[in-house]
Amino acid sequence: MSCEITSGKARGCRTGIGGIKSSIKVAIEDVDSATLVDGNITAITLVSGKRGYEFFYEDESSNFGDVGTGNRQAGTFVSAQTLTESFTDMTQETAQLLRTLAKNRCLTVIRYKDGTNKVAGYETGMMVDTITHNSGTAGEDKNGADVVWSCKEKDLAYNISTALADSLLVAAS
Repeated sequence: MSCEITSGKARGCRTGIGGIKSSIKVAIEDVDSATLVDGNITAITLVSGKRGYEFFYEDESSNFGDVGTGNRQAGTFVSAQTLTESFTDMTQETAQLLRTLAKNRCLTVIRYKDGTNKVAGYETGMMVDTITHNSGTAGEDKNGADVVWSCKEKDLAYNISTALADSLLVAAS
């Protein structure tokens, strides 16, 4: 059998925590090479002078989803990956940044609150689907933007170590 089951999975011990704290975005054309081993990205080389940028989120404001869907008749499986970000301002600087992001395809590292990291858009790059600015109504409402990114990949999001993710924040030499 080509897809042999080789292990099981015990129930969790309720030690997990949900949510994401930030993401790192790298324009997909700035990725020179990457190494993938058993669902883990073990190396990424960026084009000289290029780097990633980190975007931080308020608690419980942003999320990442990874939905794998198979088609028995076609013998296919794809992963629909979606990142929903919430920004708490819509300054001129934020608006210009969102305009720029909307024109790019990005390899995106999702940093979870539990310390793990996933990579979305590994092959195709994530793209902005929508940017929604809402002024809010009451004084305590958010006057900011929600941004939805998505892509379809041939596998679920891959793992990446914190050290390797951090290395993307430094310009490649």
